[in-house]
Amino acid sequence: MKHNRKVALVTGANKGIGFEISRQLAQREITVVLGARNEDKGMAATFRLKEAGFDVYFQLLDVNDASSIWQAVDGVWKQFGRLDILVNNAGIQVDRNISVLDLSPDMLNLTLQTNVLGPLKPNRY
Repeated sequence: MKHNRKVALVTGANKGIGFEISRQLAQREITVVLGARNEDKGMAATFRLKEAGFDVYFQLLDVNDASSIWQAVDGVWKQFGRLDILVNNAGIQVDRNISVLDLSPDMLNLTLQTNVLGPLKPNRY
């Protein structure tokens, strides 16, 4: 498929900063693929931007799951044949009311997996 616009993939795009980045890229006539690990929330965010007239698409994407990352890469490649911009925005803040020193080992591990190791996963496979 011939696609003339630049194509951007934004991870964690269903809310907050990721959603706003997606909106601003789409305003610049860039095709935006909204990546989110929750399908319902990702589809809802995509719908909101489509209603505003933007060229946006949804991609299920969990940065903690290498197979999900590769499925997203494959999906973008098959649909557009390219990726010009990657905004790796996905991240979590598990509990805002607890010091990092008081987090349980499981919560600390989940936070590190998502925020630190998630972006490196494709390079390790």
